Amino acid sequence: MKLKDVEKKALRMARIIHNNFEQSDIGIIGGTVRKETSEGNDFIRMSDRCLISREGLCNLNRHRDLQPLLLDEYDISYRLSVETLIKKFPYISYASGLAIANPVVRLLMYNIAIDDVYDCTLNDLKDKPRLPVVNWVESETVSEMYSISLEDFRAQEKKPNWCLRLSDMAEECDYFARSKDGYYVKLSSDKIAQYLSPTMSSYAHGIEWDIDFAILTVTANPLNPKKKIVAAGGNHWLGTLAANALINLVKKIPQKGISFRNTMESMAWLGEVVEKEELENFQAIFRVTDDFTLDGNHEINVYVTGVFSLPT
Repeated sequence: MKLKDVEKKALRMARIIHNNFEQSDIGIIGGTVRKETSEGNDFIRMSDRCLISREGLCNLNRHRDLQPLLLDEYDISYRLSVETLIKKFPYISYASGLAIANPVVRLLMYNIAIDDVYDCTLNDLKDKPRLPVVNWVESETVSEMYSISLEDFRAQEKKPNWCLRLSDMAEECDYFARSKDGYYVKLSSDKIAQYLSPTMSSYAHGIEWDIDFAILTVTANPLNPKKKIVAAGGNHWLGTLAANALINLVKKIPQKGISFRNTMESMAWLGEVVEKEELENFQAIFRVTDDFTLDGNHEINVYVTGVFSLPT
C-alpha cells in the first residue's frame, strides 16, 4: 500500500475504535492499588493513563485528524464494593492495563460471576476463559500463589511476571495471521500453533522491557451487551503504552523522548482484516520491542501478528 493509503486505512480503523466511546462513558485505569504514602496516593503509571486523561500523553500527541478522548476516568480501588462496580459497569467503554488483578479485565477475560470477582483465585480462573488470549502468570510462579484471592494477590508488593496465554477459546474463534506478502491468511484451529506460541512472555534487560506482548480487545460489555468495551494493555508497561498509542495513532511522545514505528502500518493491517471479514468484536495481538537510540531516547516498534474474531 502507498503511504497515503496506509494512513487512510489506519485512520479508518482508529475511528472504528473511537466510535465505541461516548463522552458520558467511563474509562477504567489500570489495576494499581491505591496506597497512602508520605507524598499522598501512589500514581497510576503513565502508560496506563496515556489515552483518556485530559493530560494523557497519547491524547496530547494523537494523530491530528482524531478527536481527543475525554472519558470519565475511574481508578478501581482495592475491594471496591460489588454494588458500586455493578452500578458503574454498564457505562464502562474502556479499560487500560491487563493485570489480572484488575476486576474489570477479570470479568472480560474469564467466565465468572460479578459477585465472585474479588474472591476468585488463579485456580478458579484457569479453565474459564472468555477470550482466546488471556493475561496469565508465568510458569515459574509458585503454586501457593494460585490459591490466593486475586484482591489479596493484587495488594502484594512482590508479584510474578505476566505473560499472554492461548486459551481453549482459541479453538472456537477464527484467527487471521499476517502472511509473508503483508496480507493475511485465515487459519483453522489446528494451524494456529504454527503461527502463535501457547504463551507469549516478555524479555527484560536490567530494568527495561526489551520485548513485550500486547492485546487490543473490542468486545461486548458483560453487563450491557448494547455497549462495547475496548481493553488495551500489555504484560508490562511497554506493551500497555504501545497498545494505547495505537488507538490514537501516536508517532511520538516528545515529553518522554519516545517515538513509535509501525503504528500506522499495524492499524492499517488490522483495519483491512476487520473491514474485509466484517469483525464486530475482535482481539488483536501485538509484539512490541524497545530500542535505545544513540541520544538515549526510546524507539518502540509495534508489530501486529494476528487477530481473533470474537462472538458477537
